[in-house]
Amino acid sequence: METHFEILIDASGSMGYMKGSKEYENKYLLPDGSTRTDLVKKILGNSIVPKLSFANTFKISTFRNEFNLDKNGERIVVNNSYKDYPNIKPIYSGEFDKDLINSSINQIINPDIGGTPLFWALAILINKSVSKSLNIIVLSDGDANDRTQFDIEILNVIKNKKIECKIYFIGIDQDEVAIKKSKNLASSTGGFYVNLDIMNYDESKFESLLFDFKTTLTSTALSGITELQENVEEEKPIKVNIENNEKVEEPKSIKLSEKVAENSKSLQLISNQLDNIVNELKYLRTSKNSGDLTNEFEFDEDEEHNKKIGRKCENFLYKHFQKDNCEEVLWLNEKEEQGSPFDIRVKVKGEYFFIECKGTSTSSKEFYLTKNEWKFYLENRKNYRLYFVSEINSDNPKIIRIEDLISSLEKLELIPFSSINRRLKADRTVFQIQ
Repeated sequence: METHFEILIDASGSMGYMKGSKEYENKYLLPDGSTRTDLVKKILGNSIVPKLSFANTFKISTFRNEFNLDKNGERIVVNNSYKDYPNIKPIYSGEFDKDLINSSINQIINPDIGGTPLFWALAILINKSVSKSLNIIVLSDGDANDRTQFDIEILNVIKNKKIECKIYFIGIDQDEVAIKKSKNLASSTGGFYVNLDIMNYDESKFESLLFDFKTTLTSTALSGITELQENVEEEKPIKVNIENNEKVEEPKSIKLSEKVAENSKSLQLISNQLDNIVNELKYLRTSKNSGDLTNEFEFDEDEEHNKKIGRKCENFLYKHFQKDNCEEVLWLNEKEEQGSPFDIRVKVKGEYFFIECKGTSTSSKEFYLTKNEWKFYLENRKNYRLYFVSEINSDNPKIIRIEDLISSLEKLELIPFSSINRRLKADRTVFQIQ
């Protein structure tokens, strides 16, 4: 059975540094400062490509919406709409060659600012396919910006093309809207969907997160070969009986070379599947022995990273209060961490207020309070304020002011639960801003 794989990589601006954007530059970087494109390259080279050696033909392309800019760097507008154009850039095409494929992947550069014409890119691949069976792996961090219901429309394209097309989707920190559409497209075509939250790259962790994805790929290919072998019809050549000139059909065995080729591919796939399972068992055993149960938690605390982000948020908030005409602003941790249950003290109209600063480099709205921080709040509830700073690495960090924690809990503006599994130290409570 011929197996064709197309890998489609999102090359929109958010997959890179978004250089030149006053609002979004560096907004979508990973905690370690790398881009989502850097992450995709690692995932492909280490976790995906090695599992696709059974493919007969293999293609990799990036896709994006190119922006037409004028001499001032502004997007060109025609008839009240931007004059952008979609583009697919081939990266690799041919038989499976691990070294050549990885070399091609490593040459992918971080993209300039651009959009995500996901419907257009998928429709192009499907309509141009000359195979009756197509497998597409998509890696993208967003929703299609060319069709609102791109999932439903792509399913119609597949139906009209009358081919078997499975779509496997790896989402990179997609939002809920994009997840719903991408997951529907994958499940409706018999593929698989997984969404990876943004984190520092850890190969063993990603191997585990992609376990179901990889086993589904391999199982699908293996079942296809098995089905082919079970339903193959023997050729029946014609033999002429010279005595009475009658034509008699005589069974003929399938070519040995064809059987060997298919059986070899089956063995290769079985080997892949066993390798997947063995690696997962190793990972689970290692996690259990080390006490690092990352198979149960989306991400752990990274103390070094948290300190850097925390200090940056405090500095931003300190400058914010200095501009706010406060009578006095004291940043306790300006020179070094003091271990105090609050970060900044301000004086307004002769009264002192204690400011606790929480922050993140992402758009997340979750934070935690330690036992001592919560106790200090209860003891100083009237003069305690919590400020949450998000997207601190962007040009326009956002501030959310919480006047009183308990009042916000009563109004359901604040919930003492996390939206994902987290591994935290003792004496800490996670809060989620609604």
